[in-house]
Amino acid sequence: MMEENIEDDVSNNANFRIWFRALRALEVEDTTSELDSVFKKLDKWTSLENASSNAFYYKYIVKFIQAYEEGTLETSSKVQTDLNDLLVDLRNSSEGMLKITIPFEWFSDYGLGLRRLISNSELSQMDRMNAIKT
Repeated sequence: MMEENIEDDVSNNANFRIWFRALRALEVEDTTSELDSVFKKLDKWTSLENASSNAFYYKYIVKFIQAYEEGTLETSSKVQTDLNDLLVDLRNSSEGMLKITIPFEWFSDYGLGLRRLISNSELSQMDRMNAIKT
């Protein structure tokens, strides 16, 4: 249903946040395929006119997680170039928006794939020792 909402209005940031949170709550056996599928959907949606800046944000995050889990984050110049390009796209899509430096998603070593992300609300429910691995 959320994907239908996104298809109807790719400019709505809230739809992407809700969709992404729902994806993280799902249990999946093959996180690699899940990441590939999510990236393809985000790639499609970010190619549309007036695409949400959150679509670009989550596209960057998914690519980062893919590279991290493949072990290519620091070793592949193509991955570095792709991530830099995605960051430029994200900056361009959010041009003119209020710049906030409060993180809403945290990267962790818990789980695999999208379950590596912990939202601020989830983080506040965790104890300090188990929250973030530094």
